[in-house]
Amino acid sequence: MAPPITRPAFLHTINNSTPAPFTTRHQHILAFLGIAYLLFTVGCGIYFVHLLVPSVANDFWWPQFNASGVQTFLGDVYNARLALTPSAPLDLFAVGRFKAYNQPTTFMDVSPSFARSILLDTLPLDAAIKAMRTTSFDLNIHMFTSYCWADFDHAYEMAHTPARQLRCAVNHTTNAAVYLEGLLRNVRTDDMQSSGFFGMTNQTIFDPISGLPPNGSTWVQAILAHAWVSVVDEAALWTSHGLTQWRTQLQNLREPQLDQSISIVNALGLAQTM
Repeated sequence: MAPPITRPAFLHTINNSTPAPFTTRHQHILAFLGIAYLLFTVGCGIYFVHLLVPSVANDFWWPQFNASGVQTFLGDVYNARLALTPSAPLDLFAVGRFKAYNQPTTFMDVSPSFARSILLDTLPLDAAIKAMRTTSFDLNIHMFTSYCWADFDHAYEMAHTPARQLRCAVNHTTNAAVYLEGLLRNVRTDDMQSSGFFGMTNQTIFDPISGLPPNGSTWVQAILAHAWVSVVDEAALWTSHGLTQWRTQLQNLREPQLDQSISIVNALGLAQTM
């Protein structure tokens, strides 16, 4: 007969009583402190946004700054002074303007002759190159200038009379605006060839020059297949041919336009263009 099974002395009876609560007083305190910290940080964030709103109301990060009115004021001041001198120190606090700049809508005073005076003055070569590259062939072809030569090497004359060609040789050899090559090199070839003026240009300029010895056809093909170089390299090429200025003729058929900007740097070193 098998001996009876007895429970070892080290085993204990299972306790079926209710377990102790999971949360304790210490855990309650930690939970309260966590919620208080969360509410405090959210409140600080809201308060920071409240403090920041006046500064981010404009692109200059200046509280209570009337960007629209000041932009008009600066434009008026600069336009008035630029008409007198292109470069000079300017004291904004010494300028008085009899004009309300706190209105919802203000308009800048621009002299209608200022853009024309810039074109009639000695325009830097790089500025002329940039202007032509940002303008279509259709608009560039309307530029008012009496061309003297098609190319920079004076091989293909374009003046409408022998007397005019003589004046070109005497007075205009340094003016890049009287060389058609300057325009053709700085318009996109696809834009030129898709233009409604290309047929006329091809018939009156490219075809006649292509038949001229010894390099007429080579010059035309180079123009039609050219690719833009950098503005600096293009200006250097013009200078290597003795060109020092770009000046068009006086005209009143079309109103010239001028794109200007003012760069303002705030205390954070951030520059904003107006």
